[in-house]
Amino acid sequence: MKIWALIKIGLKECLRQRVVYFIFLISLLFVFMAKGCDIGTIKGESFLIGKEARQGITLGISFHGIVFWSIMLCGLLASQVLTRDMDEGFASVTLARPLSRDSFIAGKLLPVLIISALNLTILGWLFCWFFYRTAGAITMQIPLSFLFMTVSIALYGLMICCLSLFIPRLLAPLAGIVLYMLSCWSSLPYFFENLKILWTPSETVQRLHMLLPKFGDLQFIGASILSGGKPLDAVNPLFIACNIAIYACVFWFVTAWAFKRREL
Repeated sequence: MKIWALIKIGLKECLRQRVVYFIFLISLLFVFMAKGCDIGTIKGESFLIGKEARQGITLGISFHGIVFWSIMLCGLLASQVLTRDMDEGFASVTLARPLSRDSFIAGKLLPVLIISALNLTILGWLFCWFFYRTAGAITMQIPLSFLFMTVSIALYGLMICCLSLFIPRLLAPLAGIVLYMLSCWSSLPYFFENLKILWTPSETVQRLHMLLPKFGDLQFIGASILSGGKPLDAVNPLFIACNIAIYACVFWFVTAWAFKRREL
């Protein structure tokens, strides 16, 4: 069996799962609700927050909501992509053919990433249509911001796939969300200067920010690019790139090692 045939089977399996459509509908509803918060309908000028700031809040909530639900979808799909096939015997039957274990893992994981990235892309285009169509301000900043999120989703899918081989597959998405939220929380002070007035990150938070996968940094970089800011002034791009590359390699090799041991 060639890897492309395995990817095709994986895509069909993913599309048969109701969770794909359920999360897409929730995400779509979230975008519609954010669009309903149209600042143009707000009357009066005596607001503590200016018009541009209110618009930025609305766009930010919608953007982070799209990313969160795409992450959720990726985690739910990735948590069972290998363990289900191992429990049902499909992995053993497939590996009896001339197909390496690395190719099998890649063929099962790629459909999850494709579906998750497709969900992110569709919601991203709707995001552009709702918030930027009337202003005519669709620029390269928007696809670039969502490109960062695609990298984050790929890394997250690898992580959940790896965790699912060590803990129950129902708990893997929960553990992944905890790590994702910790990463976002530890990145907050580095992207919001005003927050440092109320919260100076302790050594523990700084250590967490250094050691955790850079889900938070990628998300806030994407949001900053979308708003026209300069996010790379707050962080070290080379360190983020190295962090992502190292974690991607670690998750991949640990997944391959654990999968081989369980198959034996």
